[in-house]
Amino acid sequence: YGVIIRGFLFVLDIVRLCVPTIVCWLLGFYAIFHCFLNSLAEMTRYADREFYQDWWNAPSLDVFWRKWNIPVHRWLLRHIYHESKKKTGENLAFWVTFSYSALMHEVRLSTSSETNTYSKLLLSIMLKVLKPWFFLGMFAQIPLIFLSKWLVNVLPTPNKNRWGNCFVWLSLFIGQPMIELLYLREWLHTHGEYALMCMR
Repeated sequence: YGVIIRGFLFVLDIVRLCVPTIVCWLLGFYAIFHCFLNSLAEMTRYADREFYQDWWNAPSLDVFWRKWNIPVHRWLLRHIYHESKKKTGENLAFWVTFSYSALMHEVRLSTSSETNTYSKLLLSIMLKVLKPWFFLGMFAQIPLIFLSKWLVNVLPTPNKNRWGNCFVWLSLFIGQPMIELLYLREWLHTHGEYALMCMR
């Protein structure tokens, strides 16, 4: 019963963190992608200001990943995907690109010393935990991408994009707090539960 209770408490913690996490993530997104990058583009007179598209309307997770961070998506497409596609083929190029992106997110999240508004980044800075949770979380999105595409193709025509979009938002609401909890629990396992009061 102990495993079931711990699993239930973990799910309960995810539910409690869903709304605060998504609010922090949306505020961080707005601050960085809308305010900061547009201000920087204005000061430097940079003409191409398409830093994101309407990712909040994405009908599937692959569309979300293409739309939510346009500069990184274009860089990955040009320098990783197309270069590896020439040598390996389309399917393996997809895996190489996704692996590279996941690895860079993990390294950036685990070793950064800068402050940022994203809650996962703040947690990894404070906790200084080098674990593969974010990397594995991104790889868990690969079957979710295929599942969301399947949902869009199977559901009736008038509502298929709406249900796909609900699936995207559900993965955001569940995935982010789950990763934060895994990092936090790893830190507590290493430092003890009372060490949270004196984090440096």
